Amino acid sequence: MRSPVCMAMLLPRWLLRWRFGTPNRPPRSYDVLVERYKEKLAAGGKAPSPFSPPFVPAQYLKAGSTRLMRTLDLLCKRTSRWSESDLERYLLPHPLLGKLTLREMLYFTLYHVQHHQALVQRDTA
Repeated sequence: MRSPVCMAMLLPRWLLRWRFGTPNRPPRSYDVLVERYKEKLAAGGKAPSPFSPPFVPAQYLKAGSTRLMRTLDLLCKRTSRWSESDLERYLLPHPLLGKLTLREMLYFTLYHVQHHQALVQRDTA
């Protein structure tokens, strides 16, 4: 499974700063970030086509779940290499939310995985 966040966490820090700049606002909490994302969706925001999930037949859900767990494990390992202050110091772009700190991107990733998990459970029940 290709994870842009996992891949970005391998980039040199100087490259992230050069490419995306530095934060110009206070960091957002998990709840504030999720609320902002929901507002963007309610206003008609949609994921750009490269990030739109394809339809996955039910027989492939277990394999997809296994890949997701491996990706999340990898993301946790890569996150552990970053200091708490660095998670607030570096930015990544998000297609709907604009530039997010690494911590905010991790918050978004957590919410997004839970959101899609709920959709899968709803659709397979």
